[in-house]
Amino acid sequence: DLQQLGDSCSRFHAMVFNNPRVWRPQVLFPAKDARVTDTFIKQLVPNITRHYGIQTLRLIQLPLTWLGYMCIFDQFAHSVDLIQVETSKPILKDLVYHLTVFAANLVVLQQDNLIPITFRQYSLDAAQ
Repeated sequence: DLQQLGDSCSRFHAMVFNNPRVWRPQVLFPAKDARVTDTFIKQLVPNITRHYGIQTLRLIQLPLTWLGYMCIFDQFAHSVDLIQVETSKPILKDLVYHLTVFAANLVVLQQDNLIPITFRQYSLDAAQ
């Protein structure tokens, strides 16, 4: 509903997507919400302005793949103090695998003093 409101006109878009008070954890990713899919995440999350208002992510039984989680992490990891993920074992296994590879990439790039890879760039490369 918030996404539709934000998409209705530029004034509402700024009010919805640029306001950290709108995006509380229970509003952003409601637990067990079947509508919160990878496609939904790819459409919604990049529209939310990066800020330090979102400090907790509770991702409880959402129908996401590792790609959806990585998209969320790419947008909010800079400000988050707590991430809670509750999902199926196969999805969690995939997510842990890709986070491990991502972390290894960070180590290698930092040793070579290169710009670190983002969650988004890793996801794009790994999905191909």
